[in-house]
Amino acid sequence: MKLGSFIGGLAKSLDARLQDDMRRTQERSERVRDYHIRRSTEKQERFETEQRELEEVLTNLASLVEDAEVPEGMNKMDYAAQLYKAGGGTVSGGQQFYANLSDARLKGTKVSDVVTFADMQTGGRKVGDYVDQFVKRPETLVKVPEGLKGGVGFLAKADITKGLDEEMQTMFGTPKDVEKFDIGQATIDYGKLPGAVEYGKAQQLVDLQIEQAAANLAETKRKANIENAFTFGEFRSQLNDITRTQNYAGVPLNSDGSIDVQTAIEQNIDLGDTLTDLVRRGVKSGDEADGTFINPKNIAAIVQLASTKDAQGGYAISTVGLKKDTKPVAGTVYDMKNSQTGAVVPHLYIADRYIPLY
Repeated sequence: MKLGSFIGGLAKSLDARLQDDMRRTQERSERVRDYHIRRSTEKQERFETEQRELEEVLTNLASLVEDAEVPEGMNKMDYAAQLYKAGGGTVSGGQQFYANLSDARLKGTKVSDVVTFADMQTGGRKVGDYVDQFVKRPETLVKVPEGLKGGVGFLAKADITKGLDEEMQTMFGTPKDVEKFDIGQATIDYGKLPGAVEYGKAQQLVDLQIEQAAANLAETKRKANIENAFTFGEFRSQLNDITRTQNYAGVPLNSDGSIDVQTAIEQNIDLGDTLTDLVRRGVKSGDEADGTFINPKNIAAIVQLASTKDAQGGYAISTVGLKKDTKPVAGTVYDMKNSQTGAVVPHLYIADRYIPLY
């Protein structure tokens, strides 16, 4: 083979690989963008809904206050805000408090008979002023872990989030600065509310029902032998504890004990053996705590760990070929061929089944 042909073929191969890295990096960037726009849109919609609901609650609470009871330098909306705080400072709490006070008024009990308001001398604020105090506009800043900001392969050090903050601010705006002020706190004499005794008895019944439900849940777990199962948070901590205690040589760790994948990639550290051992130990510890993998979040956590990519964008973990006579070992990643496409896809064997890596 001529040297020129060899170099030309190598250049063509590198170009094709770079084109593939560019395509995959673009797809990752679009997924990150779509995710943040969708989440921010959902937050904005919830924010606007809560604003409308709060304005309605404050208006309703203000309607319970008689003009003659409001001192000079304040207005009914100032009193409504104090009632809202006294009702728990939530829309649902405010709605329930309005219903209770409305019922009391129908039975002849005025708000002033039950409530002692704080004298704040606000000058008379509007409903919008209090909506801004109680409802916080959601942040639109893009928060992507450093280890997930990079591209694929040759573009691993590219920042796929560049420019996204500016785009989000253009779409959703920047939260305005809201000057916080003292609203005051109304004092409620619940004993003067009609039905206070009945409410106390009903609350006792609710407390008993909650205690019974907790006892039933504990008994159900005991019978299923899963009372020692790891919660999602406990299982994540268990994985980090394994990483710390095994003291994997040369592997950089984050403050919580998890592997610092980005630093490992930048320093060209091979994580294959480390991840293979860590995943096997993690699955073993989960199996020993019966019921841990009934929680799909725990399975997702270990599959995500097994799906860690190396500097070239491939899976860093070691894989094993799967044959007809293979007896699968929990915590092992097997190469499985898709019967329809023929593509080989690594699968983690966990909880008596094969789960494809991400």
